[in-house]
Amino acid sequence: MDGQAGEALFFSTKIVFGRQKPGEFIPRQVEVGIGDRPGLVGDCLSLNHKVPDAPLRSATEFVARASEDDLNSWRAAIPLFGAEKPFSGLTIAVEDASPDTCLALYCLKERLAGRNLPEDWIEFASDWEQGYTSRGVDVDGMAGALLNALTHAMYDSKIGSDPAVSDTFRPVLTSAIDYLAGLIAADADPWSIPRRLPSSAGTRASNLHEVAHASLARERSHYARALASALKVQLSVPIAGTKRRMDLDAVFMTEVEFTGMLKVLLRRDTTAPLGRGYPIWGLYRPTLSGTGFDMTISTDPAVGIDLKRLWIEIELAEEKAWFEYEEMRGPAYGRPREPVRSSMYSFKEEPPICVPSREPWWEGRPLYSLIAAPKSVVIGEERLPGTRLEWSQILELIWQLYAPVQNLPLRRYEKPDESAWHLLNSPPAAARRVLVNARTELYGVRLCLSPTTDGAPIAWSPVVAASLAAFVDVGRVDMARLPTANEFDVIEARGGIIIVTSRGMLLLEVASGADFPLRELDRAARDVAATLDCARAIADHIDDTIRPLVIKAIDTGSSTYKRKALKAIYGAKLKARQAWAQSARFEEDVLVRQFRELCERRWNGFGRLTAALDEVAELESMVVSSSDVRAAATLNAIAVVGFPLSICGNLLGGLLIANEELRSVDGVVWPVLGIYLVASAVILAIVWAAAKISDRQWQPDRYIE
Repeated sequence: MDGQAGEALFFSTKIVFGRQKPGEFIPRQVEVGIGDRPGLVGDCLSLNHKVPDAPLRSATEFVARASEDDLNSWRAAIPLFGAEKPFSGLTIAVEDASPDTCLALYCLKERLAGRNLPEDWIEFASDWEQGYTSRGVDVDGMAGALLNALTHAMYDSKIGSDPAVSDTFRPVLTSAIDYLAGLIAADADPWSIPRRLPSSAGTRASNLHEVAHASLARERSHYARALASALKVQLSVPIAGTKRRMDLDAVFMTEVEFTGMLKVLLRRDTTAPLGRGYPIWGLYRPTLSGTGFDMTISTDPAVGIDLKRLWIEIELAEEKAWFEYEEMRGPAYGRPREPVRSSMYSFKEEPPICVPSREPWWEGRPLYSLIAAPKSVVIGEERLPGTRLEWSQILELIWQLYAPVQNLPLRRYEKPDESAWHLLNSPPAAARRVLVNARTELYGVRLCLSPTTDGAPIAWSPVVAASLAAFVDVGRVDMARLPTANEFDVIEARGGIIIVTSRGMLLLEVASGADFPLRELDRAARDVAATLDCARAIADHIDDTIRPLVIKAIDTGSSTYKRKALKAIYGAKLKARQAWAQSARFEEDVLVRQFRELCERRWNGFGRLTAALDEVAELESMVVSSSDVRAAATLNAIAVVGFPLSICGNLLGGLLIANEELRSVDGVVWPVLGIYLVASAVILAIVWAAAKISDRQWQPDRYIE
């Protein structure tokens, strides 16, 4: 099959991306996946299954199951349909180039020619459209994966943001239908496409097949990069139709580049923490604001959960945001409510409960497996985004609804009559208290589980532990700031949970009356914290007192400063010894001993105390060494001075003997005495000057660069 199926199908046809005027059905237009009224509306044909409680699962199925009477009415309303070029002269409006869009158009062409699609391709289109992407063994063999990779490789970056460039969508849709036509002609299984297509697929489809595989390989690399920087967390989501919840891995990405395979690769990623892929996926693409594709949250329908409650809460928040916007800009800027989509509703807190809205959030009923932001709206001459909410607000709503820690009713250990509260709903400030004093920067939390009113079991999971650790560290639990597993330690033993972080500890008594030594654990934590407090107190004492005294003692040589410095040093040593004796006790309880070891490893109280004492010892050594050096210098000066004085003394004796006949007054020989005094003064001056020069050269600051 070497023919150009797509080119023939769209000969002399205008292709537009989305409906340009919401609520307006354009004559001689075929719409795929747009609006909420399937079938004929005047002489506009809407191929759409996306209506509440619709029995069909895809636009392809809508066309494939149409009766002959339906086909005849379509031909009569739009007489330009022909066998060879059925869409010539028409306008085709699509919202994407998904497998369902392409197969619906190709199926319509086949039905008008008296044929239909193979049944396995009809089922494939419906399964893929509904999000059931797990049937295939290998992603590289899925027709949907290959088609998405192909079309997204050909997308123009401006598509969806500017309707004026929608004509660039033609080659995307044309190539996609050419590729699908070749696969169908080759009788390929849509869930297991061979790596090499048979000749019956045609040259065109074979070439596109190679492009699809190359694009898929590229998207795998893009997926790895996107996942590395994404926000990953576990959520506790209700199982559809029950009160039970299920913990699932979720991932939230901010992604600018178009890529068609993220959803499939995420759902099949076995490296996810729970080992079952990421069945919950949120995607934020800020460049597509107003298209309906900028904020989406989807789930894998095969998992059996729904996001109905999330959609309701988002709509309530949207109503509030639009009300505030209307108050700010005036009555004309309220949320548009023309009932152009009468089957779509937005929720309000007060009656009437449901009010028609022009552009509500898409909810994907009845499965509630896809929530998507509204498209842009026009108010007066101004085009505005259909949502007043930010992505951060959507994430906060998700966390408030589905955070696993929300299922944990708590109370303070010392308040047995306290009403139950949750960590996300304004926990008491006193629940997180400092250990010992604020200088340690360590916090202690002592909690008990409150009995649940419905008797449901408590679900413990890694994200619950991370949430408790976050509360210890910063006093709140934010989805985007949960600590990783290597940033805290967890012990589950004897009816309780122990969390130890670098900022403190949490003790949670799970079973009342169990052998959980909460008081002994709290005392052990305070002992370790006291050691850290002592270490920081000594470090502060070194900075504020000891080091300045040591510097002055060395600089001036003053014995007063030396005594003060040594007194401060000995006081610090004595305080450290007392703290060591108080906290270094042996714990007989194995659990308490293990807990103490974890606290010491995380807080490093003994290590910091040892480091502080090492610095104290070094400063003490400097004081003692400076005293020894100065004493040696003094003795040396005495020796230097004593030697010339002894010479002078001998000189005086010699002069007195040699000059006995000189005139004297009262027994004093004046010439001899004068010579002696002058010589002694000169010698002493020389020695004093040399000592001062030596003292200046010894100053320690001369060696500090």
